[in-house]
Amino acid sequence: MATTSSKSLCQPMSALLRTTLVSLYAFACLLPLALYDALGYDFALMNTSSIVCVAYYGFFVSFLSYVFWFKGVAEVPAGVAGSFTGLVPLSSIFFSWLVLHEHIEFIHWIGLLFVLTGILFSCASDALLGARISPIRTPPKTHV
Repeated sequence: MATTSSKSLCQPMSALLRTTLVSLYAFACLLPLALYDALGYDFALMNTSSIVCVAYYGFFVSFLSYVFWFKGVAEVPAGVAGSFTGLVPLSSIFFSWLVLHEHIEFIHWIGLLFVLTGILFSCASDALLGARISPIRTPPKTHV
């Protein structure tokens, strides 16, 4: 929500600057918890594979994905960008099934159907859905 609302409320910023600001904010919020957790962790147990995994996650998942997201948000209307956040549960269920061999329950299918329907309604053209109705209606002006 903050991403899409900032599109109209804030000065234009590059995707890299937005990503940097989000990362700094997350760093500041999570640093006290990370320091507390680090007190009881033996960093000598980390092998090269673990360090590479953390670096991969930090760069691709925590940094590059935000750069791509903010670049995409700059190119489409805020409503379209916001509706595509619904793809997060879709992709998580799909990859849970694909990678972890999780069973998808009937209720999950219903939820996925609702998410896809919402994305369709928010992104479909006016020709497909008919004229869209403005959420704010003003009464017609009458001349006296």
